[in-house]
Amino acid sequence: MLALVFLPSEQRARYQREWRAEMASLNPQDAAAFALQILRHAPMVGLTFVFKEVFGRKAA
Repeated sequence: MLALVFLPSEQRARYQREWRAEMASLNPQDAAAFALQILRHAPMVGLTFVFKEVFGRKAA
C-alpha cells in the first residue's frame, strides 16, 4: 500500500493490517473510495506521528 510510506516504520504493520481488514469487508466500489481516502489523509497522519515523536505528548 502506497500510503504506508508516509507512516513511521514501527506503525506500518499495524495500519496495514487494519486497512486490509477494512477493505476486505467492503464491496469493490466502497473499497476504492476507502483507499482514496487513506491516500489523501496518510501524509497528515504521518506528520502527526512525526510531531508526536519530536514534541512528545503535552498536557492540555
